[in-house]
Amino acid sequence: MIIGFIGAGNVAQTFARHLTHAKYNVLLNSRNKDKLKSIVKELGEYAKAAELEEVLRADVLVLCIPWTEVSSVLENIELRTDQILIDATNHFETYGPDFKRAELNGQVSSVIVKDLVKAKVIKALNTVHMEWIKEVPAKNETILFISGDDDSAKSTFSSILKDLKFIPVDLGSLEYGGRLQQLDGPLAGLNLIKKD
Repeated sequence: MIIGFIGAGNVAQTFARHLTHAKYNVLLNSRNKDKLKSIVKELGEYAKAAELEEVLRADVLVLCIPWTEVSSVLENIELRTDQILIDATNHFETYGPDFKRAELNGQVSSVIVKDLVKAKVIKALNTVHMEWIKEVPAKNETILFISGDDDSAKSTFSSILKDLKFIPVDLGSLEYGGRLQQLDGPLAGLNLIKKD
């Protein structure tokens, strides 16, 4: 299975590190080719720098770009109906010391993403700070929430998370679970770890 990343920032690098350690093949793309080269070198033999067209052919895609770029990027790419798109975004309008949330007018951010693509969308990887899961291999069994409308897609991604020693918890649909996960939702920013 090949996992492609749309974006190569902190989320992409952290999750890709777990994947390559578990011997998953990952493809990364970035406008900054020099930075990407060093990222891929650090990740090792299972990581490859690729053009966006190649990344978009992956079985599973991870969307981890700034919210302000989501519409323009997704409106200009074509995804297949059998692909899985992991929406790891948070709807920040601005970053830095003064984070500002984008106005969703009551909508769920991942439902907005779903409406832009044909792929099976799963909300995941957005509720935990990457600092909490930076150690590879994972020392703690961290709970990671997932939401989506396609059970087979959620099962596939849950299996990947289990391979990485995480504990997936299915919250149901994008509409319901995505609202719980997104910024200001009750599950955003929770660091939950399984205790023996």
